[in-house]
Amino acid sequence: MINFFDSSAFVKRYLAEPGSEVVRAALRKPHVAVSRLVQAEVPAALARAQRRGMLTTSQRDELFARLEDDLRELTIVELRTATLALVPELVVRHPLRAYDAVQLACAVTLRKKRLAVTFWAADANLCEAAEAEGLRVAAFSA
Repeated sequence: MINFFDSSAFVKRYLAEPGSEVVRAALRKPHVAVSRLVQAEVPAALARAQRRGMLTTSQRDELFARLEDDLRELTIVELRTATLALVPELVVRHPLRAYDAVQLACAVTLRKKRLAVTFWAADANLCEAAEAEGLRVAAFSA
């Protein structure tokens, strides 16, 4: 079993939001995977939180460093040609934004390796698509 975290769920590790405690507990378990996109999407979310006054500049920078440390400990699904080739069929079947489709394609790639995948996201539409693609979806308050 591997827990795959979309950026919308993974950012809850760093920001206090509804669902953060459940996400943080799940992240303490072994076998956690994220898409390489997390390396771009999470800093963008943290910078947005800093601009909105939710974090100081120093806190934001500390979280950037913590993210880099955390990524060394996780399974990273790289954005390979075969993974990105799944996106067109996913966006035809589901009304997904581009990066959401890439996140889902990364989780589907893990499943194609015969791994049992639980998909974590804070986006109901994305969770619905993941479930339709045969992934187990984690239930938590987003």
